[in-house]
Amino acid sequence: MKLVYTCLLTITTCLLTLSINLAQAKTLPDSTTTLNYVTSGSTQLEQASSFPSVCEVTPSRLTSTAVTGTSAELTWWKMADNVQFEIQWRALASNDSCSNKATSTEPWTTVSNITGIRYTLTGLNLNRCYQWRIRTLLCQTSKFSEIMLFRTTPCDPVTILGYASGVSQALVGNSINGWNVPVKGGGPITYQWYKDGTAPENKLVGMTTEWVIIPNKQFSDAGVYNCLVSNGCSSAFSAGLHMYVFSCYEGTVTVRDGSWDDPGIWSCGMVPYRFDTVSIRHSVSVPANYTGYVRKLNYSAGSKLTVPSTSKIEVGEYFVY
Repeated sequence: MKLVYTCLLTITTCLLTLSINLAQAKTLPDSTTTLNYVTSGSTQLEQASSFPSVCEVTPSRLTSTAVTGTSAELTWWKMADNVQFEIQWRALASNDSCSNKATSTEPWTTVSNITGIRYTLTGLNLNRCYQWRIRTLLCQTSKFSEIMLFRTTPCDPVTILGYASGVSQALVGNSINGWNVPVKGGGPITYQWYKDGTAPENKLVGMTTEWVIIPNKQFSDAGVYNCLVSNGCSSAFSAGLHMYVFSCYEGTVTVRDGSWDDPGIWSCGMVPYRFDTVSIRHSVSVPANYTGYVRKLNYSAGSKLTVPSTSKIEVGEYFVY
């Protein structure tokens, strides 16, 4: 079949435009297509015979990105709007060399009618070599690209998904096991908890499960806890989890005059926080540029609370869901 097509663009762009027009017209040229074209910056009409067929044009700039233990994203250069693609992929045998030249007894898995410039393969095996190739669906006989290669990682990177709660409170002497760190990732996962910082000296010896378990809780256990989650590929620290310890749930009262931020003036041995019902029975001053929090605030006769203009005590119910 002979076809004459006139294009006022560069040869490369013209071929692409020709491809789209032919695809829309359901006309399939052969390798003897004749192309009339005008190159950029010229007014001279030229002609190219035996111009490559659109069936021979393959996607370019093929890459394998975001490769994990079980998935990989395949990308390619955009050719034009409304072009559909077909991908084939297969695994190499575990004893095969990891090469795009390697042959495989595994059949190709085919995915057709793909639009866009990327496709994600999922359900792959760990630490395995894979081959893939791509072609357009402009023609029934469109050629496949060169074979590309990637290897999955030995395991999936660890990802922390969230927490059951970010705040905990408990009565002194009681135990707590109310926190866990749900994660996603391949391989055996290890846990190491830290308190009030993530430096080596903040490591909690023996606290190496996904759950926080503290029997006979003491005031010294109050603080911010972080968990280091690791596997063979990566590691990640959790966000800080806040733990508060109280000596009495019935309420916190002052035991002497002093500054609000001094734990020694409070019956519970620590500065009140959002969960506390507080009774002021002495003369208490709030430091400058300070914000305190309580659930409820009561005053006794003769007591005094001094709050500078740069400070405040927020009063109100506080819930953690």
